[in-house]
Amino acid sequence: MDKVAQVFTTDGFKSLTSDEQTGLFNYTSAASSRSAHMREVLKGVATDEFFNESVSNQAAALRKVLDNGGSPQVNRGVNAESTGYETTYKLSKSTATTYSEYSKDGDVKGYQTAVTLNNSITEQPQQVINVYTTEASQAREVAKAYAVIPYEFRQYITNVFQTNNDGNTFNTGKDMMAIRMNFLPKNGQIAMTGAHELGHSLTFNDPNSDDYSHTQEWTDAVKADAAVSDYGSSNEDEGFAEFTQLVISSLGNSHDMQAIQTMYPHRWAAFEKYFNSLNGDNALEKLYSPVSTPFNETN
Repeated sequence: MDKVAQVFTTDGFKSLTSDEQTGLFNYTSAASSRSAHMREVLKGVATDEFFNESVSNQAAALRKVLDNGGSPQVNRGVNAESTGYETTYKLSKSTATTYSEYSKDGDVKGYQTAVTLNNSITEQPQQVINVYTTEASQAREVAKAYAVIPYEFRQYITNVFQTNNDGNTFNTGKDMMAIRMNFLPKNGQIAMTGAHELGHSLTFNDPNSDDYSHTQEWTDAVKADAAVSDYGSSNEDEGFAEFTQLVISSLGNSHDMQAIQTMYPHRWAAFEKYFNSLNGDNALEKLYSPVSTPFNETN
């Protein structure tokens, strides 16, 4: 464990408020040049003397780092740079069709496009997702978004429905995602919000319950750890989805992974156990340092 990650194990860090804890984590872990600089600042704080200081002195030193900024929001950038994961995709010819709009009566006129995510290089199964969009070009944004998220997280999604309305929400069921926005989101927003929604898809595919996020194992883990976010604290479902988004945004970054395991040890243990039950032994561990392949579109 490096010095920065070790900071998150100290009693001084644990004595900070939940907002301060997540703020310090985000400030020193996000994929940005400023965050990299602040990580070096934190390394300067993490001396042998620091680890021998009293709880109050440790907390004071960490608050000085936060005085330069920081946000009480966990790092949630989801893109090829943050996840370290890239794969190829192929789009079929789009065909005109009508489809039902999620949570509303009536049909939407649009296009259906089959997106094939070819994971042969990364030794994962090939996946086909049927994408329904009001404009044919929007399917490409969905393909780009899914291509930076590992198969193990997106495997259950078979259909994505995009509609233009004022709902301004993403919704997910066991095997589908609905994008209900009054504008056409780019792939970065689809990936970031979609990573949260894929958490819902994972919980709904628990073979032993209707929803894993409602099981005693997960609710006990939530009670034992600090909050991931205000939204995640609203209920068990959103809490699991927020944690999933955090895990996806931190793939390929050993510092982030160490920090998450330290800040949320009970959530991490429960999540890893459940994730591996869906994907095989050590499945999550294998994604810590994913195989990165050149990002390109195949014809």
